[in-house]
Amino acid sequence: MKLIVEELLSYLNGIISWIPGRLGSKLRYFYFSKRLKKIGDNVHFHHGVEIDCFENISIGENCGVGAFAFFSAFGGEIRIGNEVFLNRNVHINASIGGIIDIGDRCLIGPNVVFRTANHNFDSIELPIQKQGHKIDNIILETDVWVASNVVLVGGIRIGKGSVIAAGSVVTKDIPSYSVVGGVPAKIIKKRNEK
Repeated sequence: MKLIVEELLSYLNGIISWIPGRLGSKLRYFYFSKRLKKIGDNVHFHHGVEIDCFENISIGENCGVGAFAFFSAFGGEIRIGNEVFLNRNVHINASIGGIIDIGDRCLIGPNVVFRTANHNFDSIELPIQKQGHKIDNIILETDVWVASNVVLVGGIRIGKGSVIAAGSVVTKDIPSYSVVGGVPAKIIKKRNEK
């Protein structure tokens, strides 16, 4: 019986996900608010949003979630603060474990990937797919702007007021008020220094 209920909810999620316009956004908010761990007021979900493991995801107030955004938190947790905007096709994945914590007033550009797990590949004796994963948290402090096509891997903290340039891969902690770019991302300048 539980499997049937889960399948029906999955179909309902798929149908609600594709209803266009303001009506669709309101229906998604109503439906998601019954299933998410926590959700604040005035959250707008564009069409095509996909959410796995609702009970491990919290979203604050006055947030926007762009079209085709994907959230997965089967083994981990996703926490999104207040006044956060996630652009279209953002991929937030804590499915194997770890925590993704996006602070208040963050802006996330299109096609950004958050992933708490990475494959181990130390042994040349074992296939990579049999070596398991390294899992660690991703923390964004308040007022961070992550531009388009950025990849954020587990084990990083991005400091308050930082800017991540388009196309960057962030593999290490970023101090507050930094502007970073590149693969891997490096500090270009500090916003609080003249």
